[in-house]
Amino acid sequence: MFGRKECDGDCGARRVRKRECDATLEKEIVALNSGMDCGTYARAYRLAVSHFGCAFFRGFGPENEMTRKERFQLNFEEALRAVEYDKEHPGKINLAASRETLEKLASIEAGRENDLRFRVESGRPQLALRAVRVSPSLAIAPATKRYLVNGIDVTEMVIDGELFSLEDLIARKTDFDARGLQQTTVANEGVEPARR
Repeated sequence: MFGRKECDGDCGARRVRKRECDATLEKEIVALNSGMDCGTYARAYRLAVSHFGCAFFRGFGPENEMTRKERFQLNFEEALRAVEYDKEHPGKINLAASRETLEKLASIEAGRENDLRFRVESGRPQLALRAVRVSPSLAIAPATKRYLVNGIDVTEMVIDGELFSLEDLIARKTDFDARGLQQTTVANEGVEPARR
């Protein structure tokens, strides 16, 4: 579709078309594979692409093609774990809301520096964005608190090499549409940071 009239427009219009295309693709995967359990994979693929798709297609910088594919596979597997958990425990995780949040964060290229992770701690499911590489000068995962954006753990997330803060992002990127995003602080409750 590149170069066609329907591809014209500002970033907001393009994001709307991307969401429509992603939803259509998910429905088509399920419809074309009726009788098989492809719905789980379609939902996981859409969740992974919501976070990782933009950075994958725009390029990551110094990473080679194999590294990009390996990272997408890792993100897809984490999304698949979340979708399978949702299937086994309906209503415990809001994947539609998580997908919308990931799409917003993808607009700031969060996938360049962060991977999607899924975990269950004390019976509570948790999607998280975690930095792929962290400068030793950054303090990751304070012992007493964690930071969530619409329920997604961003404690170990970085943007432009700095620990993520929604407030800082809004101040730096005045064109970023933060409507519907809210960052909260919660007690850590023993969740350990990812080992690198």
